[in-house]
Amino acid sequence: MKKHSMTQFRLPFTLVLAFLLLASIASASEQGVIDAPDAVGIGQPFLVRVAVPFIAEDIEVVWNDMSLHPSIEFSEGTSNALVLLGTRLASEPARSPLRVQVTAGGVVENYSKEISVIFHAYQKETLSVAPKMVTPPDGQKERIGHEHESALKAARTYSAQRHWSVPFSLPVQGKMLSRFGLYRVFKCSTAR
Repeated sequence: MKKHSMTQFRLPFTLVLAFLLLASIASASEQGVIDAPDAVGIGQPFLVRVAVPFIAEDIEVVWNDMSLHPSIEFSEGTSNALVLLGTRLASEPARSPLRVQVTAGGVVENYSKEISVIFHAYQKETLSVAPKMVTPPDGQKERIGHEHESALKAARTYSAQRHWSVPFSLPVQGKMLSRFGLYRVFKCSTAR
């Protein structure tokens, strides 16, 4: 009777395991969930949840030509990722693709969803201010330009590590003096 060593079984066993892993990923991929709204208003944020029933090595979310790789949490057999996205204020109503690519075990699965970007009516607030606040003096324009660039840089900053959790809550208790997202119009106050 011929004796078999463990090394003779190692390669076929490894191939079988790899095949089973790929098969389980392929069969589970159809059960992946991309939870995102069907429609979102121009200039509005929205939450996207990606959930796949296997261990994902990487998740890429592509929206408006921006590619994000959010952090992944694995719990109870499911890989989850949350992404907070938004639409540009300069957007026009249209249907935009949300694309998600999930990588696991060398296999790449693609998911997509069309999201309607729709008109959103913002409340308007008119403020009467001093003329220099409507048309700043030339000496302030450079500072205003630097502050504008700093604000844009901060708004374009992205981190794969999520520093927030849902549900969102107000940062402090107290009376709300104005709503976020008001469309403000500044007009010169007249001297009395």
